Amino acid sequence: GISALARTNAIPLLLKLLPESSDQEKTAKILAALVNLFASEQCTAAVREREGKICGCVMGVLSESAKAARGPLSQHDANKTWTIIELCAMLLTNLTQTESAVDALLQKGESVEGFYVCQLLDILIQETNKGDNPRKAKGQGHPIAHVASVIMNVSQGEIGQHLILDKKRNIMGHLCKLSSHPDDTIRRGVLGAIKNCFYGKQSDILYFATNDPKYNPDGIPSGPRLGVELGKLLVASEKKFSESDKEGMAEEWVALNAGGGKAEVDVSTIALILETYLLLCISRPVREYFRAIQLYILLRDLDLRVDDERVTELVCELVDFLVGKDEKPVQTS
Repeated sequence: GISALARTNAIPLLLKLLPESSDQEKTAKILAALVNLFASEQCTAAVREREGKICGCVMGVLSESAKAARGPLSQHDANKTWTIIELCAMLLTNLTQTESAVDALLQKGESVEGFYVCQLLDILIQETNKGDNPRKAKGQGHPIAHVASVIMNVSQGEIGQHLILDKKRNIMGHLCKLSSHPDDTIRRGVLGAIKNCFYGKQSDILYFATNDPKYNPDGIPSGPRLGVELGKLLVASEKKFSESDKEGMAEEWVALNAGGGKAEVDVSTIALILETYLLLCISRPVREYFRAIQLYILLRDLDLRVDDERVTELVCELVDFLVGKDEKPVQTS
């Protein structure tokens, strides 16, 4: 079916119908068709020619559906609305696999540059702040989980990074809170976005990694302590810290170890955490801070607990920087 549709004007016709549809079931079917078409290599050219238009159409539907989801809805209408939101996010995730599509969603060079990303961040933060997954009873994933995946993709662009690293917005603080969200896709999405923001960046690393007031000359309210927040995802309670382990260690880690902390078990997510630590280690004061809060202890226990080649490689690289001399530059993969 996709092969046949790829030879037609299906994509432009579906895009034309999308904003015109007032029927939720019809809208969901259009979006599902577009998701399937976008995943096909046979439709790549048609998709790339219309990236800007696609972003505009889909963001319009997503924004309106998110507004509707915040109002009073019957359970039947709410389920339809969440399905539309999920399909929109899936479509944008599939679309933003290339630099040109990321630029299109970031609205690079336009007068409203970054507006779509602000909408996506607002949807992600507001809906996750509500608490439980609205579709938990049906055993389905969180409907806005793929919004986090879109945020991860657009954080590869400078505009996306700038928005997330804006201290006054405190987006990084919100993403840090979501790094322990029960939904796997949301955790991976926000951790990927956090990691992307520190590629090749040295400015503000001290502020975000340590939250030390001396690195906050602008007097902006406290942000996240990434060094501590990321480590909370690595603390397990099965093996208790010794008294020497706890000496100087971040209080949050000690409390989690004593009180039933559950460490991340997904190896790809663990790798994201370790890769972010490596990027933060580009700063010597940050490395000194990580030594002071006993990050080495978490890495030691993680290496004993998780049997994965990539995780072991990252742990060894981090340990090398934490216990070795500070003479060579940090290399990250």
